[in-house]
Amino acid sequence: MLFRSLDAARHEYRTHSESPAVKQRYLEALLLNRTNTTEALSLATALHHAEPAGLAPRVSLARALALQSRWAEAEKLLQEIPVETLRKAGPELLTRCFLVRGEVLVELERRQDAAAVLADVNPIHLYPDEVQRYQLLRQRAQ
Repeated sequence: MLFRSLDAARHEYRTHSESPAVKQRYLEALLLNRTNTTEALSLATALHHAEPAGLAPRVSLARALALQSRWAEAEKLLQEIPVETLRKAGPELLTRCFLVRGEVLVELERRQDAAAVLADVNPIHLYPDEVQRYQLLRQRAQ
C-alpha cells in the first residue's frame, strides 16, 4: 500500500522505522509530495545502499536526485536499469521510472529523447499532481 498522505506515512515511519517497506512507503510519500528533498535524498540513498540491486530503491534514488536538480546523476542511475527488467517489475514502477527519466531528459535539453520516453508513460498509474507534471513535461519536450 502506498501512502498518499505524508502525515500518515511519517507517523508509520516514526513508529516502525526499522522496516524497509515502511521506509520505502515514507520515501514514496516524500517523493510524491515533492517536499523535504534533503530527507528524501538521505533516505533514498540509505535504501539504495541497503539494496543496491533493488529496482524500487534505484528508481526512488533517481527521483530524489532529480528533486535536487542533480540531473546527470539521476540519468546515470536510470540508464543502468534494463527496460525489460522494469517491465517485469510492474506498471507503477515502470511509469514512475519513465516519468523521472523524461523529466531528466527535458532538463538536460534532450527534448527528442524526452518525448520518446514520455510517450511510454501510462498516466493511469500516476497521481493527479504527477499527471499535471507529466503533461507539462510533454509540452516542454516538444
